[in-house]
Amino acid sequence: MLAENLLSRVSVDPTVCFGKPCIRGTRIWISLILDNLSEGVSRAELLTAFPQLAPKDIRAALAYGATAWAREFVGIASPDITAWDRLRAAYQDPFPGLTSVQMLDEFRGPVELPPAQP
Repeated sequence: MLAENLLSRVSVDPTVCFGKPCIRGTRIWISLILDNLSEGVSRAELLTAFPQLAPKDIRAALAYGATAWAREFVGIASPDITAWDRLRAAYQDPFPGLTSVQMLDEFRGPVELPPAQP
C-alpha cells in the first residue's frame, strides 16, 4: 500500500483529541502507536489492546511518523548547539567568550537568564 493511501487513514481534527493526529474514526493517537512500537510492544499486542485498529492502521502510523520527520533532524548523539545559538542571539550573548559546546560542558542545570532587551 502506498504511503498516500496509508496516510488517508490518519485524521487531524482540532475537535478530536486536541488536534493530535489520530487513526481516522478513533481517538487513538499516532504518537501512542509509535511510542508503543518504540518501547518494544509488538503489532499483535497493539491489535489486541486496541481492537478497533487494523494492521494497516499501524502501518499508517509509521508512514505518518516517517513523513512528518522526513525533513527534520532530531539531535540524539550530539548536543543541540543550535538551541544555544538561538539562546545566545535572543539574549545578546549571555555567556561571552564561551562556545556552545563549552557552555554545555560548564553548565548542567537551569539557566537564569537576564530579561530580553528590546
